[in-house]
Amino acid sequence: MEQTQVDRFKEAKQRLSAQQATISKVLKEGKLPLPEDVAAFVATSKEMAQLGDPAWSAAMTRYTDQVTALGQAMAADNPEEIRQAFEALSECKLSCHNEFRTGH
Repeated sequence: MEQTQVDRFKEAKQRLSAQQATISKVLKEGKLPLPEDVAAFVATSKEMAQLGDPAWSAAMTRYTDQVTALGQAMAADNPEEIRQAFEALSECKLSCHNEFRTGH
């Protein structure tokens, strides 16, 4: 990745982290996230995936599939599906990070 793209990727990741923390906090409180918070999270996730290294495409596809599932659960206004989709998304993120940290 060129430096400008690296900087944009890092900036998107920082925003994504803050957005994820907001959604996680609300869900832990037993509430549902605001639609605009999830929409921002979905948009930032897609931006990050587009900026990612092409070598990460398989992992990013898994991640964006989970992001899509979260968006669909929100659109269906299904609290249990929202919680499950967000949990699966968090697990996907951890798996992806572990995969790239260990080189597998």
